[in-house]
Amino acid sequence: MAIVVSHLHFSIPSFKDNSTILMAETLIATIGLTLFFFLSGCSLMLKRPSFGTAGDLWTYLRRRLLRIYPLYWLALVFTMVMHSLGVTSGWMTDMDAGQLLLTILGLQILLSSSFTLVPFWFVSAILVYYLLFPIVVFAASRIRMPFKFSALVVSLIIFAFLLAASALTNELDDRLIIYYWFFIAGIILGGEVDLPSITLSRSLPWIVISAIALPFTKPDLLPSPLGDRIGSLLPAYISDFLSVALVGIIGILVMLQAAKFYKRHLWARTSRAMMWIAPNTLSIYLFSGFLVYLAAKMAESVSPSLVAVAAIAVGVPLGLFIPPLVQVAVDKAVDLMFGRRGSMA
Repeated sequence: MAIVVSHLHFSIPSFKDNSTILMAETLIATIGLTLFFFLSGCSLMLKRPSFGTAGDLWTYLRRRLLRIYPLYWLALVFTMVMHSLGVTSGWMTDMDAGQLLLTILGLQILLSSSFTLVPFWFVSAILVYYLLFPIVVFAASRIRMPFKFSALVVSLIIFAFLLAASALTNELDDRLIIYYWFFIAGIILGGEVDLPSITLSRSLPWIVISAIALPFTKPDLLPSPLGDRIGSLLPAYISDFLSVALVGIIGILVMLQAAKFYKRHLWARTSRAMMWIAPNTLSIYLFSGFLVYLAAKMAESVSPSLVAVAAIAVGVPLGLFIPPLVQVAVDKAVDLMFGRRGSMA
């Protein structure tokens, strides 16, 4: 939902020229992305996979790929149709055959830095992380160390390969590297840490320290002499990585505390809404942007002053409730073709 809000600047022209709004959207998007990657790794580990046999690996891959690819391909076709009609001209540009093939496979973030389908880099990143997950778990289980240490060792080796690939080919998207450690943190936390032990008293110092350090990762926002000095010391990619890391730490710790409060005080009242939205986050991400965009376009033809109102008041609610219906239909089709167990998350 945070990422949906962060995409409003694609639909509302006035937002693109407002630096304050764009900064707020970037912060919201960063929190949403770090939380999603973290929760993805954590939820996978909660099932305690072993990957001891080829059957375990095949079952995992079958469920993951059937969960992602049908919806992704449907959204891809929809985007291309809209682009050909000139409706979503800002969402993509024409691609050559090689770029198109990589995009269809969902590997564009790994092998091509020039893809232009704005919302789909995230799907490509999560696909790569899902493919790395059994490697991390299987290799870590073969090292005679506690899981959190062995998983960290394996993850560092994979990270070194990613960095080398990025340096040698200049094709790997930086966001795959930047958000990698949040997925790994989810794996380690889901496999080792007792969540109730992460108390507010333990979380608060890290939240405060991260919040104080965060402005220093954005030299452009600091007063001129200090900002120029820090900017000369920190390369842009290091600054981006540190800012995302600090925002992620704040977001994850706040989320864990909020989750405790939510489960204790609000679960009975809101569980139905959460049970509706939570399993359908992929479809919301893939299709909500188009619905917000179309709502804004329709308002623009009536009155440009209504664009922001239509995008927020009409497009966002439609983007939250129509995509789950699409996902339900796709899930039923997958169940019929491959069996119910094939489409389970």
